[in-house]
Amino acid sequence: MAKSAKSALSRNPVFLSSVYRRQSFFDKHKQIEKKKEETKHWFQQIFLNDKEITKKKFLKLNRDKHEFGVHFFRLFDGNDSGDVSLEEVAGGLNKLSNQGEAKAKTIKWFMDRFKKCNSSGEDITEQVFLESINQEFLSRLFDLIDIDHSGSVSLVEFQRSVNRMLMMGSEEKVLLYLENKFHECSSDTDKITFKEFSKVIHNKQEYFTRRMFEICDRDNSQTISLHEFTDTLGKLMRTSKNPEEKEKIDRDKLRFLFRVYDEDNNDEISREEMRKCMEMGLIESNLDISDVETISDTLFDTVDVDGNNSISFSEFYMTMKMVIDNLEIK
Repeated sequence: MAKSAKSALSRNPVFLSSVYRRQSFFDKHKQIEKKKEETKHWFQQIFLNDKEITKKKFLKLNRDKHEFGVHFFRLFDGNDSGDVSLEEVAGGLNKLSNQGEAKAKTIKWFMDRFKKCNSSGEDITEQVFLESINQEFLSRLFDLIDIDHSGSVSLVEFQRSVNRMLMMGSEEKVLLYLENKFHECSSDTDKITFKEFSKVIHNKQEYFTRRMFEICDRDNSQTISLHEFTDTLGKLMRTSKNPEEKEKIDRDKLRFLFRVYDEDNNDEISREEMRKCMEMGLIESNLDISDVETISDTLFDTVDVDGNNSISFSEFYMTMKMVIDNLEIK
């Protein structure tokens, strides 16, 4: 594939949502399970022989914020990738407690705190996570776990919160976050409009938000149900190390990307559709669009294998799958 075509693909913000890492599945699984057991044991030690713990004692015991932070970070980093998204953190914090409005305000504080400490705007690394922890962080965390507002947390209550977190995968945390955002933005309990959808899915260019909305809106009702919302986005978030599962996941993601380009829904991508989507992608990424026609035409001609001036999904999939298998995005 031409370098210019690869460059065009790598600058596409929709395409960049797919991250692929290679590692032995079984070795990784054992490592993750071992860390989970270490984390469960460490949190149990906070209580020692006490059946419950007060906020004052909780703050005193966790003066070593580094050690606490390492284990607390593991609760969110369920696949041991070394970084977590804000959505994963929000979903995990939601699982810690069943409080209502007070929980939402507390989680917003955590989100603002992480954003302040994470100037890069990328996923949160363990180092950034550790730098975010201060006394107020610990105090608000205790309040989140203290469901009955009694001023103390029982060992059983705390263990349940930790176990809920450890049992959740990264995808489940993200989906829980999205489900909560769906209900938070919806004026109707079952559906959201495009305006409400825009509050959940943030893009600089309305074009991509509109295309995502139209793809989610399977019944063309001009609204999206919770099922349409979570089912469509859930497929985009799935990952697997199993070769057969990975093949299907890649296909689902590329089918979604194909539909983003295919604006008139005729199951083909025209040269003009390719050019428009590429231009919107470059603008979205704050990149120069002066060469968009050349970049787009190069990419189009590369993917249009049979040269009939339109791109079928099979052509799209064959070319893009080759890029996925060869490009390393870290």
